Amino acid sequence: MTRELEGKIAFVTGSGRGLGSVMARRLAEQGAHVAVHDLTWESPARFGEFADLGEVRQHIEALGVKSVAVTGNIGDREAVGRMKAEIESMRSRASSAPSSSSSIAPAVTSVPRATSPSPTTCWASPTRTS
Repeated sequence: MTRELEGKIAFVTGSGRGLGSVMARRLAEQGAHVAVHDLTWESPARFGEFADLGEVRQHIEALGVKSVAVTGNIGDREAVGRMKAEIESMRSRASSAPSSSSSIAPAVTSVPRATSPSPTTCWASPTRTS
């Protein structure tokens, strides 16, 4: 298998369970370091898929890449800023990531419905490098 995303960092929202966790795993298989996310640390357990977000992170790291677990509401600017800082700190720990990979890309996002934390839509979007 080619590792086309070697050295990139992917932030997959809603990756504590369901389609988000499948996408996070696939990105890791392609060589991306993956930031896994859910609303709370315990959210994956509520749906019976993992004990907690830490277990999701361990599954990703078992694929030979770095991972960080972040929590928060992606609709909250302050929470997004905090998550971004945590994700960017992973870059310094990812010794195999080239110094030129300063952006978080590709960004893979699943959008939760307003009434439910379960993802409803997924897309890939490149991020700015500035």
